[in-house]
Amino acid sequence: MSKEIIKKAISVYIKEEKSDYAVMLNGAWGSGKTYFVKNELIDYLQEEFNRKILYISLFGISNIDELYNNIALQVLNIKATETLDQKIKMNNPSYNNSNKKTIFERSKISLWTGILNKGLKIIPDNNVINSVVSEVNKNIISFNKYVFIFDDVERSTLDFDVLLGFFDQIVDQNGAKAILICNQNEIDAINEKYYKKFKEKVIGLTIDYKSDINKDFYSLAKIYFNNEECKKYVIEAKKDILNLFNVAETSNLRTLIFIFKRFEEIYNKLSEIYLECDKEKLYFDKFMREILLSVVGSSILIKEKHQNNDFKDEQRIISFIKEPDKKKFSSTGPYQAYKFIDDYLSTYNFKECKVKGVITEFIKNEEVNPLNIISKLDTIFDVDNDEIAINKLRDVLDEIKSDKLNINVYPKILDKVFILIKILFTDSVQNNEIEHIKIKIRENAENRIQEFSSFSWSTFPYHDEDAKIFRDELFEVLNREKIKVSCLEWKSIFESDKNFVEKFTGYLKQNYGMFGKDNKTMSYIGADKVLQRIENLKIKELNDFWISLTYVFNEEINNLKDFYSVDKEFFKELKEKIENNLLNSNEKSAMQKFQLKNFCNYLQRIYDKL
Repeated sequence: MSKEIIKKAISVYIKEEKSDYAVMLNGAWGSGKTYFVKNELIDYLQEEFNRKILYISLFGISNIDELYNNIALQVLNIKATETLDQKIKMNNPSYNNSNKKTIFERSKISLWTGILNKGLKIIPDNNVINSVVSEVNKNIISFNKYVFIFDDVERSTLDFDVLLGFFDQIVDQNGAKAILICNQNEIDAINEKYYKKFKEKVIGLTIDYKSDINKDFYSLAKIYFNNEECKKYVIEAKKDILNLFNVAETSNLRTLIFIFKRFEEIYNKLSEIYLECDKEKLYFDKFMREILLSVVGSSILIKEKHQNNDFKDEQRIISFIKEPDKKKFSSTGPYQAYKFIDDYLSTYNFKECKVKGVITEFIKNEEVNPLNIISKLDTIFDVDNDEIAINKLRDVLDEIKSDKLNINVYPKILDKVFILIKILFTDSVQNNEIEHIKIKIRENAENRIQEFSSFSWSTFPYHDEDAKIFRDELFEVLNREKIKVSCLEWKSIFESDKNFVEKFTGYLKQNYGMFGKDNKTMSYIGADKVLQRIENLKIKELNDFWISLTYVFNEEINNLKDFYSVDKEFFKELKEKIENNLLNSNEKSAMQKFQLKNFCNYLQRIYDKL
């Protein structure tokens, strides 16, 4: 039922001069029924029928007295507003207050009403409040122009027989208008018998509310985004976002709102960090589009499926809203999942020191352009003549063997290469071809280990099992070798004073803390070796070294110890060695000692954080 039809149905109810029943708006959790009531229906009732609205959530109300007092406080709010309006109008006849409130203002009123409600008993001699409460309890105040809206009926901790009596008194005995918001499917077995009696006695019309996530998408984006650039990405990706919702078989607006909020927070944080890695922002748009869908996909998994991705030791993987069914060709909602995104969605903890490395790997991966050879492979599948197809495939195999390809192209083509070899060659030939191509790829990969980017190896599922096994084997070898090479390169920087600070800065900008054995960074080098390199630095060089060190060991990162606690003792040792060997030296000037003291203070602060 559309929102306009719902409004018309409720308008018939409001117009009835005498009614002895309530209307129920029934819908699943997260369907947007509360949002619709607060943001549209209340305005409609105020404008069309000049009604005063009492919106009350039953969630958390534990006894009937609290409910009475809650009503009283809302009446007090309305009466106080009317009195203020009258006074203003006496001095300014043209004054007109429509008394409209936004969804956020209404939520605040409901919250503070509940809080004040609990404090009523400790307010001494408050004649105004006590008077209103008394008049409500005695039914002195007429509610002919009021509409009661009770939300969260299924979440009420009041006994349903008590609620039944209360609603019956309002709608049957006093003829008031009441709209109840409920998720009937969540009424538990304990209350079921009372609920059936309650519904038969009190509810005269039940309206089923179903969210239209497609129609609500733009209005929610308008409300929840402050950053227009960020909102632009969401609007452009609407089709892809809703496709993931469709695959998950959900239209939960709460999840969509959660996605909007988290993406804007992540976008604002990433925008600054990204510029440090790619000042020209060559791949920024593609990165943000991928991050957006990562937020969407993982939010759906966490919120709707109550699942978490298993990243193992990876920072990015291919994840699925539904596990692929090899027997069926259907959408399973694949998306690129990022570990730092999942961590943030679960803990609201943004791991900046890891994000820099992720961005660096993403850029490295994007600089590889595999489209040419992939296109050549795709065209072979369209060739009718086997001889021509075999010749085209041999051209591709020769290109692979020639060591002309970036090694990060391999995971994108191996599946198709193996499939084509098995289709076009006889058993004896295909085995030789596969073994030969595997040998050449291993050789090429070992010679170009510096090109390796783990992001490129997170690909969609393979159809050929032999290709998948080889890809996984090759990844493990390359990943292991890349770490070895990186560690050797890291250690070599500290072997000479020549261009030390420049090399140190360049390495950290490119790798952001890789990363020696057991996640060691500075302790992999040792305090003695670092002291040798910095003891003769000029003040400016020391400052440059210090700034570069903060790329990894940044005081602003709250969870620094989660990544580098193994380096804790290094900072203590280096501080002590500087104090003992440099600050006590007669060869250092007063200005040099001043700066060294500041640097030692930094080392102490990092030690404390770790």
